[in-house]
Amino acid sequence: MRIALIYKELNTLLSSWVGVIAISAFFLISGLFLWVLPGSNFWDYGYADPDLFFEMASFLLLFILPLLSVGLFSQEFKHDTIETLQSLPTSMFHITLAKFLAAVIFCMVLLVLAIPMITVLNDVSPNVPLDYQALLGSFIGLFLLGACYISFSLFASVVSEELATSVIVAIVIGFLFYYGFEYAAELFSLDDSTGYLIRSLGFAGRSDDLSKGVLPLSTIVYLGSICLLFILGTYALLTHKLKSI
Repeated sequence: MRIALIYKELNTLLSSWVGVIAISAFFLISGLFLWVLPGSNFWDYGYADPDLFFEMASFLLLFILPLLSVGLFSQEFKHDTIETLQSLPTSMFHITLAKFLAAVIFCMVLLVLAIPMITVLNDVSPNVPLDYQALLGSFIGLFLLGACYISFSLFASVVSEELATSVIVAIVIGFLFYYGFEYAAELFSLDDSTGYLIRSLGFAGRSDDLSKGVLPLSTIVYLGSICLLFILGTYALLTHKLKSI
């Protein structure tokens, strides 16, 4: 049943117009900035610098994944199909997890499709070989960030049945985790040790290592814990809302 739920949700994401728009927007915008527009493209560097892709993609996913994922529960409430989910012979936690995993698989597919956009430059500029270790680190880092963005979106999809509200909530949470701690450390002019601790709570403070292919265990545990926290938060809020129906 759990595999069937994941397959159902994934099929819905891949076949929906939102999924098509998400994939198209990701490749169109990242392609323009990384290959066409001057000042930020690979041609200016002469080789496929994974840092450029990581910085661009991590920002794009902050908007694209909430657009894709916020309907996972909000649409169930809006169209009164949440009661159908309750009647399934599985727990709401497993349903929550299935929706999360389906969106994560979609994110993985999106990133795999993006690999040729960078590696093809090796044929254009063979004298500057691509650093595959850094590239692998970039993709793993993006995948972990994407999983966190999806967990934010899943939580936001329970907060409100209105898609616009859910998207805003998910993006705001994503911004707070990516930039909020960095800005807080600068705003309050904290000392070096305290500022470092505050920055380490945000995604921006860890993105440099991830983009260079460095994957500290602490970062993996941290991002995984954020995902788990918001999945459990989604389940708790969902359970509370269902009691009032």
